[in-house]
Amino acid sequence: LGRAFAAGDPHNKAFLDGQGLRIALSELGVRGHSREEKDSISEVVKEAAACGHVNFFDFVFQIAPKAELLLQEVRSPKLHAEFAAYDPSNLGRIGPQACLSALQRHAESDHNGLDQETANAFWKGFVHDFHEIYKGVRLGDGNVDFSGFLELAKIVDTERAEFQHHSERRAAMLGGIPAHVEKQHFGELAHLRRFFVAHDAGETGAISAPRVLMALLESGVLPPVGDGFERAMRHFETFEESQHFKFADFLSYVTKHREEEVAVRRAVIQSALLNPKWECPVSRDDLPVLVVETGLFTDCAISVADVGQIVEDENKDGADSFDFQEMVELLGKVAETARSQGREREGEVGRHLGISADEIFEFRIQFAMLTGTGAIGPAEVRDILKEVNKEVDPDDVELDALIDEVLEQVSHVVMATAKKDSERPERMTSIRSAFGNRATLTGKSKLSFEGYLVLLGMLVSD
Repeated sequence: LGRAFAAGDPHNKAFLDGQGLRIALSELGVRGHSREEKDSISEVVKEAAACGHVNFFDFVFQIAPKAELLLQEVRSPKLHAEFAAYDPSNLGRIGPQACLSALQRHAESDHNGLDQETANAFWKGFVHDFHEIYKGVRLGDGNVDFSGFLELAKIVDTERAEFQHHSERRAAMLGGIPAHVEKQHFGELAHLRRFFVAHDAGETGAISAPRVLMALLESGVLPPVGDGFERAMRHFETFEESQHFKFADFLSYVTKHREEEVAVRRAVIQSALLNPKWECPVSRDDLPVLVVETGLFTDCAISVADVGQIVEDENKDGADSFDFQEMVELLGKVAETARSQGREREGEVGRHLGISADEIFEFRIQFAMLTGTGAIGPAEVRDILKEVNKEVDPDDVELDALIDEVLEQVSHVVMATAKKDSERPERMTSIRSAFGNRATLTGKSKLSFEGYLVLLGMLVSD
């Protein structure tokens, strides 16, 4: 600080004018690169100059800290917004609990490749150590300013990356996978292994063919209806019951089905881009519309708003538009997320209705025989009723009324599940939103697989 002040005061006047203050700040490394950064420094210099000459103590204790803080705010607008959200009085400092909440908001806004369960495990450990970490950056009054918050955010990012690395290495070791397979799937090993382990009740490190199919469905890698699902069904039906598959085998199927999905996505997107309505690059606002209009995710039975939310979540770099290859890659992640969320919702409904995971899987196979789009309408519902009672022959009005009644029951199931799961409100909010879009996806009332499960439950009770 003394050398910086001296650089701005070459004539030893013991004060700095405007030009000298710029030189001194630059000597400290407080210099702007972008126009916005330069403007923030100019603002500090003008305010100081308006108050007269700046002596050494003013420079050390007021001007330099203020300039550094403004520059930090400009360079980290997202972090500053998270900090400011917990500083409503604009005091420039927040307490430990508010700081922890702001850091959690920061961590949740960028999962950095962590699936939700891994992210939750990381955060639980960070909260345990937080108060010791906080002591290193807090001010004399026990609060933390934005500079301290930046330091804590860096610690969160670093420790989260280390946690992910250790989780991936552990998953690779426990799964006994070769190095080249580990490298190919690094970053998602812990996530994928969780689906595999869920079906390894005996902890043998291997699961049967039907269990592999169930794990592929739950991970979102395999579509639940359509040609891809039918091919997978035929393939796994060729294996004996005694045939079991290790985690490395499961990963090979993940790769295989992803390659099939890529080929389908490329063809659909290429065809869509022939329409003058769409031009590359496609904006992130238009991408969800393109997806729904092309029927790319019909098996997910989700709306434009649903797709848009998942696109935002998976768009880690915050890109505003996407070229052809970027769309192909991003929409692969979006599809798997949408499908995995769908399987989780189905599990919630099944548990509420007293249906086991194995029974849900059997019903899933039956449902796939009824539709290739992930939803059934009046015609399919009529066929289901006739399977139960051949004498039944409802008209269209009665079928529409029944579908509406099922959708109402689905809503009740969601609310009942929400009460049981009150500790995860963000989870239930997404479920309520998803169910709320089911009734009018195509302008007519239809049932997704969740509705199909509720319909079966109503028929059994009747």
